Amino acid sequence: MFAGNYIEALLGCSFPNCFSLQAVSKCRYGRLNNQLNISQILEKSDYTMISGSPFIKKAGWRKISFYFNLSYEIKEKNIEFDENRNVLRAEFIVRAHMQGSRFSDGWGSCERREKKFQKPNHDIPSTAETRAKNKACQDLLGIGEYRPGVSQSTHR
Repeated sequence: MFAGNYIEALLGCSFPNCFSLQAVSKCRYGRLNNQLNISQILEKSDYTMISGSPFIKKAGWRKISFYFNLSYEIKEKNIEFDENRNVLRAEFIVRAHMQGSRFSDGWGSCERREKKFQKPNHDIPSTAETRAKNKACQDLLGIGEYRPGVSQSTHR
């Protein structure tokens, strides 16, 4: 589900004017810590349009992570190479940690055939790691969005 739709359903307001993390704060901490409008954290440049819908970019998820004091740990990585040591595919499992021992694992992958990469040996693993981090953050905070190439992860 797109993060804006999740908040809109909870608060009855439209994205991005009233995209608030207050429901996330209340849910995760048991009380309402801050009345935070996402526009106080994210800027217009933190979004991208995909098929006519806005999605939060990597920089936006990092700002949200910083606000909630999340840290990340790479639990697993698998990078596949061809016979010339060129990266074909990468897969990461990343754990997002929150104070209070809460965590969530996110899985992300990327393959060479997805698009034309300028520096595939760097870009493919980097994209897979970013997808895993974003998914772990989304799941931990309870604000998810569907993006092609990103799978569901398990909550713990």
